[in-house]
Amino acid sequence: MLEVFFEIIFDILFSYPGAAIRWLFHGGKIPYKTLIKEDAEYNALAFFLLLAICFIIITLFT
Repeated sequence: MLEVFFEIIFDILFSYPGAAIRWLFHGGKIPYKTLIKEDAEYNALAFFLLLAICFIIITLFT
C-alpha cells in the first residue's frame, strides 16, 4: 500500500519536471509525451541532477 503511494508521488513530483528538463535538453525535437512515457527513472535522474547542480552553485557562491 505504501509502495503505491510513493510510486505516485515519485511520478508526479520527479518524473514530469525531469521530462521537461530532458525535453529542453533535446531542443524540443522529441515530443514531451514521448519522454513522459519513457522510463520514469531517467526523468527523475535528470531532475535530481539539475537540483544537485543548482545546490552546488548556490553553496559555492554564497
